[in-house]
Amino acid sequence: MFKIKAMSLRAKRSNPGIATSPSAPRNDIWLCTIVALLFFCLMATPAMAKKKNVLPSEQAVFHNNRGISYLSQGDLERAIFEFQTASELAPEFAEPLSNLGLIYKIQGKNEQAISWFLQAAGKSKTYASPHNHLAATYLAMGRLEDAMTQAKKAIKMDPLMADAHYNLGLIWLEKDQREHNSKYVSAAEKEFKKTTELNPNLEPVHLRLAAMYREQGKYDLAIVRYRLALGISNSADVWETLGNLYLEIGDPFKAQNCFQKAIEVRPDSEAAHIQLGTFYLNQKRFDEALAEFQAAVDINPKNETAWFRLGTLKMDQGEYAEALEFLQKAKRINPNYSDAVYNLGIVELKLGKTDQAKADWEYVLTIDPACARAQYNLALLSAQSGNMKEAGKYYCGFLQNAKGGFPAEEGLARKFVGDKGIKCQN
Repeated sequence: MFKIKAMSLRAKRSNPGIATSPSAPRNDIWLCTIVALLFFCLMATPAMAKKKNVLPSEQAVFHNNRGISYLSQGDLERAIFEFQTASELAPEFAEPLSNLGLIYKIQGKNEQAISWFLQAAGKSKTYASPHNHLAATYLAMGRLEDAMTQAKKAIKMDPLMADAHYNLGLIWLEKDQREHNSKYVSAAEKEFKKTTELNPNLEPVHLRLAAMYREQGKYDLAIVRYRLALGISNSADVWETLGNLYLEIGDPFKAQNCFQKAIEVRPDSEAAHIQLGTFYLNQKRFDEALAEFQAAVDINPKNETAWFRLGTLKMDQGEYAEALEFLQKAKRINPNYSDAVYNLGIVELKLGKTDQAKADWEYVLTIDPACARAQYNLALLSAQSGNMKEAGKYYCGFLQNAKGGFPAEEGLARKFVGDKGIKCQN
């Protein structure tokens, strides 16, 4: 008989995206514009709207800037009025037209946004922002070739526009998702690095690079980028992510420090408390682990992972009655939590509740039909009860799904089926 070990919980986090443009065309569209706004929302000057030496009036610039202020406050109705006023006062002033497009893009009205961006682009041959916004909008719509064309136009007009380089990097990444070409990943990395050279204070771009390096196994570079991101925002989420990376590369004490930092930044971080508690549990520091898991359930009594960790802790300590209570809570909160149900079966067996253990492991297989551990334990119970046919069925399933993960148990299973003359399929 063997039992599940407490495993580190990976903090779930969506891939970070810079606020200027979509992190992916499938989601985060509202985030796509924020940092673009940071680049874009510098107070306008007449020089920004030059076209054949025609300058907007000071009044037009005033209304445009006031529109930017309203936009930054989320007051879109007033922002639209101010941008329309600026455009009426100075029809050749491209920036308020581009800003109107930005509002429609925020609202998810991409076709209307494109119309305004194109009008703005037509007012000036040197104004890069509408082309950059067009690139982000086309990317959100999945129109990659149009997005690529516009991003390159923006960069040609303004090679120092960090946001345009970032959008181009996102486009290359999306092309890789579609065509699986490693050259596109390299091109994206080049653009993201250029972005951070131009503006080192863009946390989402550092996070994007960190995720890429992590996926490539370049852990040292990933750590550098996470640290650069932390230097900008000191985010609890980033501390948690970095902690998980340290766990992945086998450095639990640095992971511990990261989880502690995350809790310092955000004391109500359930994930950080759970991860720190898991570290203590693996170190057999049970009291400290208990305190962290308890902190997580105090923050959120419906956190099934925290209850699971508490149950695992009590199970490791041999306190099976409490373990049973905690694991049952995890199961009630999430009936599909297969690890919690599996451990519940272990505890029930320890308490002499064999039928309940068997029922729970059978239930695990309805959630996860490939759960080798449950199949092995069910095989043992079946053999002990004299049902060799059923035992053989479970042993065959175990051998099919174990795939070398449980060498000692696989040896015993092969011996059983060999001795009984059982032929497993596959």
